[in-house]
Amino acid sequence: MTKSVFTGVIQFVHPGHEHKTTKTGWQGWSLNSHARKFMASNGNWIDLNSNLRSGEFTFWGEWEAQSEIISTAPSSQGLPRNIVIPRFGGPISPIDNLMNTDPYVFGEQFKYTLCKQSMRNGSSTYLSRLAPGTLVLFGSVVNGYFTLDTAFVTGNSTFQHSRSTWENEFNKQLSDTYKEVTLKPMYWDKNVPDEVTYNLYFGATPSSPFNEMYSFFPCLPSETGGPQRFARPVINLEGVINHASKQAPKGTPGDPEMVRNCWASVVEQVRAQGLSLGVHAAEPVITSIPESIRQP
Repeated sequence: MTKSVFTGVIQFVHPGHEHKTTKTGWQGWSLNSHARKFMASNGNWIDLNSNLRSGEFTFWGEWEAQSEIISTAPSSQGLPRNIVIPRFGGPISPIDNLMNTDPYVFGEQFKYTLCKQSMRNGSSTYLSRLAPGTLVLFGSVVNGYFTLDTAFVTGNSTFQHSRSTWENEFNKQLSDTYKEVTLKPMYWDKNVPDEVTYNLYFGATPSSPFNEMYSFFPCLPSETGGPQRFARPVINLEGVINHASKQAPKGTPGDPEMVRNCWASVVEQVRAQGLSLGVHAAEPVITSIPESIRQP
C-alpha cells in the first residue's frame, strides 16, 4: 500500500546550542553532534520593502564543515558569541560520527535530504513524503521559545536516493561541495540503513516560488561597521508551533491556503523583529585552511 504524501506545516526542532569557541581562530569539522553557527556570507536577500538586494549579511544556520572565526564577543540575550565564515578545505577521508550539513542553504536552491526521514528500524517517516508547497520551519527552542533559522518551502523538484544509488543519481546534478559536506558523510554513517530510500528536496525560490512562497533564512545585512549580531527570531503560530517541543518534528496537516497563511505570518514576524529574508548564500568552495583542522 502506497503511503500518502504530507501537505502542511512542520515545526522541525534541531539542536540550538552554538559551536564552541577555539583559541586557534578556526573551528574544525563537527563530530558526534549538530549545533548552530552564526555566519557572515555574501548573497541575496529580500528587504523590508520586498526588494531583492545583494551584499554581505549575517545569519544563523548549519554548516558542519570547517569555519574561520572572525569575531568573538560575550554571549548575552540570545546573541551569538562567534561570527564565522563557512570554509571548505576539500575532500576528507571517511570517518565515523562525522556530522553532515542538512538543511543546506548555500548555492542556488536550499536542500534538505536526511534528518528524521527514517527510523533506526529502517522504516521511512512522513518527512520522506513531503508534497510540493510544504513549509518546514527549522529552528531551536531557546529560553523556552521556538526560534527560527530556516524556513524551507519544498519546490517541485525532488530526487530519490539510497546508499547504492546516490553516486550515480547525483553525478552531475549537484555541486562537489554539497556532495562532500552532506551526502558523503550521510552515507558514511553506519546508522543510515542500506535499504531506505531518501528524498532530496529542493527549496522553492523567489524566481521559482510555490503558491507565492519561497525558502528563506532570517538575516541582517551588514552595515558600515561590518557584520552585525542578532538573536534568532521567536515564531508564534497558534496550533502549529509548540514552544515546549524539543525533539520530534511536529507536522500540522493543512491545505495550500493554510500553508500560505502560515508562511506569510512567519515572514511578517521575522520582519517585525528587524530582519530581512536571506534567499541565497554563496556556496563555499575549496580554499586553503590550516592542515591541523582539515581532517577531524
